[in-house]
Amino acid sequence: ATADSFLRILAPDQTGCIVLDICMPGMSGQDLQDQLNQRQIRLPIIFVSGLVNVSIATRAIRLGATDVLEKPVFPERLFSAVKQSF
Repeated sequence: ATADSFLRILAPDQTGCIVLDICMPGMSGQDLQDQLNQRQIRLPIIFVSGLVNVSIATRAIRLGATDVLEKPVFPERLFSAVKQSF
């Protein structure tokens, strides 16, 4: 439900792909990405947002996101991004 709750249940050996919105209640998606990097958790991250701009996308990719998608996202595009992240 929130980035904080995700961090509380995240196992150190967790596998998968994280799909994050830039704007989330509480901690933002970018703040969560920062927290994961600080903890050296290297799960692939795909950002989706209606607020994408060049600086947001550049920062996300520079810090390790595998893709940044603008809403609305077609399911095929999201599935493709998830497959490519592995």
